[in-house]
Amino acid sequence: DCDKLQADISSMYEWSLKWGMSFHPSKCKVLRLTRSKSPITFTYHLSDIALCSVSSMNDLGVLAQSDLLWNRHIVNIVAKANSMMGFIIRTVGYDSSRDVRKALYVTLVRSLLEYCCPVWSPLSRNLMSLLEGVQRRATKFILRTNVNASELDYKDRLLYLNMLPLSYRREIADIMVFVKSLSNMYDLKVSEYVSFSTRPARSNRSYILMPSRCKTSTFAMSYIPRLATEWNKLDVAVRNKGAATSNQSELLSFKRCLVKFAVDRFTNHFAPDDLCTWSTACKCATCLALRLR
Repeated sequence: DCDKLQADISSMYEWSLKWGMSFHPSKCKVLRLTRSKSPITFTYHLSDIALCSVSSMNDLGVLAQSDLLWNRHIVNIVAKANSMMGFIIRTVGYDSSRDVRKALYVTLVRSLLEYCCPVWSPLSRNLMSLLEGVQRRATKFILRTNVNASELDYKDRLLYLNMLPLSYRREIADIMVFVKSLSNMYDLKVSEYVSFSTRPARSNRSYILMPSRCKTSTFAMSYIPRLATEWNKLDVAVRNKGAATSNQSELLSFKRCLVKFAVDRFTNHFAPDDLCTWSTACKCATCLALRLR
């Protein structure tokens, strides 16, 4: 396999010379994605220059690691978001209106924390808290001159601002990717990875996704296993609407229903100090035991 990959690299290099688009060897790296304790090592060459091996690489704004974890990416985007939040506070201060401060946060900060989130969305409590901490501080800044933010907890501040926790928004993004792929709006054959249960459906078991068998915790926290839990926790009416979506207008209608479901769940179940309420796909022993009942 290593020899075949080297042959492909050589063919690509010859193609680039033919069309005058030569690759710069110093900008080309080798990233091995594996959890093996003894990975295969092979020195790849571009022309006569050996390519450098790295443990992580930024690909279209997402930092991929060789061990298939996303902690470095999350730490990086949190640092960028905090830096941007500091820039907003220094530039705008507290003289602007609440709506302006909220718009700046949503546009410049929250977008950093949600870019490509279905790829890297964490189930680790530490990483979830790290991400949510940015929005906790942002809501205090947004409400600073309107209400006494110190007297409101995080949930009350979100309700006041008509916002959802970042963890809930990531679940919405997961489900929207799935529904778009079902509707052939994405070039992703989701049926190759997940399937609906073929058992006779009861009133609340319609369009249930079959859970994936996970041999490793890394796979258990990835998109497909996480999606099955998030989708199956939806109300049956929301699942039916999502499975029947076939065009853009129906997709927008489904998203409104999905957001309404998330708002209701947030209002009735979310607790800022109980991380089990932050995600329907929580992997703690208590939540796993409840799902098996």
